[in-house]
Amino acid sequence: MQGLTRTTTLSLTLFSTSVWADVYHVAPGQSIQAAVDAASNGDVIELGSGIFIESVSTVGKDLTFRGQAANSTIWEAEPNGGCLSASYADITVEALTMTKGTGFGSFVQVGGAILANQCLLHVERCSFFDNESSSGGAVMLNYTFADFYDCDFENNRVLHAGSYGGCAIKTIESMVRVDRSRFIDNGWDTPIKAQGVIHAVGSQLEVNNSIFRGNAVNYGAIAYLSSTDTIITHTTCLDNLSYTSGSVLWANNGSTIQMGNSVIQNNGGPLYDEPFRYFDGASLSAAGNISDVVIPAGPFDSWGASNLHPFFLDFDGAYHTPEIADYPSAHQSITLSDFASTTLDTQVDIHQAPRVVHAAGAVESTDVGTSCTADLVANGQVDMDDLLVVLQSWGNCDGACPGDANQDGFTDWLDLLSVITAWGECP
Repeated sequence: MQGLTRTTTLSLTLFSTSVWADVYHVAPGQSIQAAVDAASNGDVIELGSGIFIESVSTVGKDLTFRGQAANSTIWEAEPNGGCLSASYADITVEALTMTKGTGFGSFVQVGGAILANQCLLHVERCSFFDNESSSGGAVMLNYTFADFYDCDFENNRVLHAGSYGGCAIKTIESMVRVDRSRFIDNGWDTPIKAQGVIHAVGSQLEVNNSIFRGNAVNYGAIAYLSSTDTIITHTTCLDNLSYTSGSVLWANNGSTIQMGNSVIQNNGGPLYDEPFRYFDGASLSAAGNISDVVIPAGPFDSWGASNLHPFFLDFDGAYHTPEIADYPSAHQSITLSDFASTTLDTQVDIHQAPRVVHAAGAVESTDVGTSCTADLVANGQVDMDDLLVVLQSWGNCDGACPGDANQDGFTDWLDLLSVITAWGECP
């Protein structure tokens, strides 16, 4: 521990019992693992600005890894390793970049940057760039509750096909929420194309307010789903390339997909022009989407919003655009900022109640430090009153839904996780 500094802070647990948490300050050239070994439950590993080259593991220890910003704290994995492996722990990762990870494991390496086994994982304001592994190019989740908020996944990839997959995220028997995040240009620079930017097996997945653009996969530019229940809202799927089928979504084994108020444009591939591929009991329901392809109808139409298709858009922006042969040229030029003027109302949720997001597929620029969406009773703090609101309104919303913290039309474990994660005084 030579050279590391430590400060001590007072915090409160869920039931307001006083506890002391240490903050271990680690500078470039010092050991993150040494700080982890010295830390106790609830402690913070504070990483300074600069480059850290290290592969770190922790078992059974609840920790926060906090950088200064994604563009100033760079965590590179050691050669032939990932950045962070965690098991049986509550882990938070904030404000840093993880890069050059190749995963954990001796025979098959998984989780290019992060491998989480039976964890609670919260990742916020992080960037995952240029990671690769056999499965879960950036992140691998096993039996884990995870949420990703305001994160970037770019140029991550997998090195095996078949049941491996998830050039950004692979999840097995997990519950995952992705909010206000961007998945750009994943799956390139390798002859093996992944099954899904997100590959989910036996899981629950929610994707809100996010963008998938310029990714290259075998199936599923947003996700490859097996035995997984999925909700996708206010998300843009644009310029993605699928080499086989399901250039937007691919699902089987009884998976359910509910997709609303999202944008689907210019996705395709060289073999089959089949943006939505689902079979073996899988089902898709959609409403309120703007799409250049016909979206199969389903019971989701009970939301009361119809899909606008086929409808062609052009997007401004300097993103990479895959070459797709014989793809129809755009019939209309509309930028993201023009969505508010379309006839599609993207200001409401599935029950036509006001939403906090501003447009289909838009990612809000609101400073996360000033928001307190988990303060359901509006008393300036997240506490037991908010927890009770969630528990009392548990289930699908029908009309008023005071416990729906993330406004997705359901009061569920995601809202419970929002309250627990934000516990304390509002910023």
